[in-house]
Amino acid sequence: PNREPLLFGFVQRISRAIDAPTPSRIDIDTNVNASAGFRQGLASIFSDDLVLTIGLPLVAGLNTRQLAGVVAHELGHFAQGGGMR
Repeated sequence: PNREPLLFGFVQRISRAIDAPTPSRIDIDTNVNASAGFRQGLASIFSDDLVLTIGLPLVAGLNTRQLAGVVAHELGHFAQGGGMR
């Protein structure tokens, strides 16, 4: 959040809008994909220690509204709670 406040603010606003936990970490990679998961694998399964991964090609290829939709979809997995566990 300190290094990328705009990205975290963007994700946090979407999290609040859909009543999903905000991820504790956001990773950026080079895959044309996005994903939601536990930051420390099984060690995070009983907490909200979550990571959102966003592929840089998505950021480059989508407009803000489309990217928000992808992020909302992934955050929806966080909102499921039991579904991820």
